[in-house]
Amino acid sequence: MGGARAELVGSPSGASSASSVGCQCSTAGRPQPGGNPRCCGHDRPGALSAPAERVEHPRANWRSRGRGRRLVLAGLPVVGLAGLGYQWSRPPAAPDVTYRLIDGARVRQQELLGKVVLVNFWASSCVNCIKEMPALVQTHERFAPRGYETMAVAMAYDRPDFVLQFASTRQLPFKVALDLQGEVAQAFGRVSVTPTSVLIGADGRIVQRWVGEPESWASLHNLIESKLLRT
Repeated sequence: MGGARAELVGSPSGASSASSVGCQCSTAGRPQPGGNPRCCGHDRPGALSAPAERVEHPRANWRSRGRGRRLVLAGLPVVGLAGLGYQWSRPPAAPDVTYRLIDGARVRQQELLGKVVLVNFWASSCVNCIKEMPALVQTHERFAPRGYETMAVAMAYDRPDFVLQFASTRQLPFKVALDLQGEVAQAFGRVSVTPTSVLIGADGRIVQRWVGEPESWASLHNLIESKLLRT
């Protein structure tokens, strides 16, 4: 966003930009009668009814506006704010685990780069896992032709023969993995509650994580759709 304007309120020497009226804020952070709302933070976007401040670049010339001092930033990429001490957080990368499938094959998470992946931790003894399984199947069949993958990871305490029987009788169309040592659940943040699901973008970064059945399958489908459009 090269043409974006942002603003940073302050003064070149660290001096206060408040007006001559002293900062008289209550412990709740609201200005007392006669106090200056700027020093209480109420001139920020969304705070009371004061207008939003605009961030400015330190290389621009300082100029006085009223009794405060500001800098104006124009025509610079937003990423340039990193030089001002701002850090833009990125979604965490999914762990590069190895899935051991029930057919004996092994698949690394890195091999799934370029696909939107739903990792679902489940157990054949988990009532809610069984309840949501038909919706997982429908979701997989809807988006799989476009680069979507489902990885159903059975918990370490689940008997492999139960997992095999369930996958066979239900004719699950997606990959089913056995996590016999609990290594995959551990790598994904010590998963212990089922069902737990993690949606991973085509770039290998975690998009969303939730416990239990999704509150809205339609919302999940919209999210998957938005990620597939970026592949």
